[in-house]
Amino acid sequence: MSTIVNKFHDLLTRRRIIIVACLFVIVGYMLMSGPGSSLSESVAFSLRECGVAMQSEQSFNPDIFSTRRIVIAPIFCLAGYLLIIVGILYKK
Repeated sequence: MSTIVNKFHDLLTRRRIIIVACLFVIVGYMLMSGPGSSLSESVAFSLRECGVAMQSEQSFNPDIFSTRRIVIAPIFCLAGYLLIIVGILYKK
């Protein structure tokens, strides 16, 4: 009876590790998201046709090189993927 309980406990532990790892990956991709550097010509034309006011079609956004997008977000994703591997290979 105790072996069944131990196996169930190990399964729950592995699932928790994998769920936390998936959350790390999701948060990492959310940190990477944001506006792009500039709009493509077709998107800018579509926005002008709809009457959306824009600053400039070719305006450069330096936020694409922020520390959050280039350093922190990939670390979160890498940690999440490594935790997924740990969760899969975990054995008590």
